[in-house]
Amino acid sequence: MPTRTQPQTSSIVEVSSKIATAVDESLSKQQKALFLRQQFAPYRAAMSRDRKYRPA
Repeated sequence: MPTRTQPQTSSIVEVSSKIATAVDESLSKQQKALFLRQQFAPYRAAMSRDRKYRPA
């Protein structure tokens, strides 16, 4: 016979799992964005230098 706390426990586990998944997805997006910013930083720096010294 199931106890009263069993459905609540599984509900807590489900919610915890959903939260963990959402956090993982959010971190993955943030990590990808950071990686891309770091990869393109030298290009942006070079482009801004070129614009500053390019004759008008």
